[in-house]
Amino acid sequence: MKVVHLVYGMSHGGIETMLVNIMNEQCKSIQVVLIIPNEEIEATVIEKIDKKVKIIKIGRPIGSKNPWYLLKLNMILWEMKPDVIHVHHPGLIRFIMRRLFRNRICFTLHNAPMDSIIKYLKYFKHIVAISESVKNDLQQKTDIESTVIINGINVDEFSCSNKLRKDDTGVFKIIQCGRLVHRIKGQDITIRGASILKKKGVLPFQIDIVGDGPSREYLQALIISEQVSDCVRLLGAQSQDYLRKNLCTYDLLVQPSRYEGFGLTVVEALASKVNVLVSEQEGPLEIIKNSKCGLAFKPNDVSDFTEKLEYLIRSAPDKLQLDAAHNYVRKNYDVKQTAMNYIQFYKQYFLKNI
Repeated sequence: MKVVHLVYGMSHGGIETMLVNIMNEQCKSIQVVLIIPNEEIEATVIEKIDKKVKIIKIGRPIGSKNPWYLLKLNMILWEMKPDVIHVHHPGLIRFIMRRLFRNRICFTLHNAPMDSIIKYLKYFKHIVAISESVKNDLQQKTDIESTVIINGINVDEFSCSNKLRKDDTGVFKIIQCGRLVHRIKGQDITIRGASILKKKGVLPFQIDIVGDGPSREYLQALIISEQVSDCVRLLGAQSQDYLRKNLCTYDLLVQPSRYEGFGLTVVEALASKVNVLVSEQEGPLEIIKNSKCGLAFKPNDVSDFTEKLEYLIRSAPDKLQLDAAHNYVRKNYDVKQTAMNYIQFYKQYFLKNI
């Protein structure tokens, strides 16, 4: 079986991280190819891909309307004759000559379906949702059916000892991970919450915001205007190695997203035995309710976020609860099972091409 994964670029992000993990498992049993149309490529991300995965870079400048790059992509697909073309960004369907490949294409919906995504979904015959909440949201908004395949991680890479996390100074360490698009990921909620806590004297704490994106300048200005430069840092994009090594040194992960279909970093935090605070989005709620660990706050509600954050800062984490959450993640979010479920999905829906 030959499977082509198609993604705009390979930078530090949730989709890219998930894709690397899945390809590295799939290539143990099937032929895997990664095609990257755009020039947006981080070397540190590419380095983590197994050498068995063939990587093809089209080299298209972001936003280019030059048809040569589209022709090049389709020529490669035609010559390669893959059994499955697995698309990971819906807009990429515009790049594919659908009449040639329509019976080989599937798509994974990685986030809650917004209008900008929904308009493309009619072009996909087979759609995978990354959680039950994404599946339900999609069906409510469009009546489109999908197959649920839960995202997974390599749990062992995020495991850590039960050592006490607070450093010698007693600083409570908080982390938020995600692309800096505050209207979606809610980094501004974290910063405003930090400002309120600082004014109340709930110290000492340190918040590290990991990621990069179009909101960086806005968030940096907000940190200055809210006078929290001493306790909130923008660390920029960091590699998965950094997160694997450092996530377990934090006391809490916050995910105040305004839209969130799953929450890979929530799973990673629980695997690292780190408590979590998430907004009441169905994806993250699905994780913390089943794992019976973590707290949730009302979406887009800075006051409720701050109240729950203060409670967690002042309360000692329940070690037994964190141990149980870690075991739950190990059992239910193993990337090996995710990769196998995708292969079974390919066989079920593309059997005649295999």
